[in-house]
Amino acid sequence: MLRNRIFHLALVMTIVVLVSNSGHALDSLIVNINQAATIVNPEDATDVRALLRFDLPTEMDTTKIVTFAELRFRVNTPVAFERPIRLKICPITRNWSPTGNIGWSGPWTHPGGDFADTISCMAHIDTCGQTTIKADVARLIRYYINNNLENNGLIIYQHGNLRRAFSIVNNRLPGTAVAQLAIYYVDMNRE
Repeated sequence: MLRNRIFHLALVMTIVVLVSNSGHALDSLIVNINQAATIVNPEDATDVRALLRFDLPTEMDTTKIVTFAELRFRVNTPVAFERPIRLKICPITRNWSPTGNIGWSGPWTHPGGDFADTISCMAHIDTCGQTTIKADVARLIRYYINNNLENNGLIIYQHGNLRRAFSIVNNRLPGTAVAQLAIYYVDMNRE
């Protein structure tokens, strides 16, 4: 019998690096994500939820038009598989903390209570072992910026019938993040 397992990967802060392309219409910023948790179903180790929490800088407001946003994170899949694993990325609808009550017996097991799946993005795990996943999450970031959603972070879970155990990799070098969010945008206030 599997025991209820919660892996607290990291907590600390969100670090933002602003990059400006002077003379160009496109600007970008990198948000380092250092708050994460992985929750595993105690009855099925292949049923996993990964939670990521980040802060958008105050500079990101409705005068910015997001053209592209890419979420980058590393995962580990210990068991080989034949087909890609589909991941669904959805906004979390309630406040949480990596040190708080995020056990499997509580929330995070279905949409409607703690996350919304009406707006989502997809990603794939294509290989066994450690790999970097990149997902286009511009749609979600646009909703956050336009104040249509409160930013409580993102939940990542397997979508479809093929399930394999996975976890977000936390063996990072000092000064790096668990995940990164790269946002490319046009500033409507810039001449």
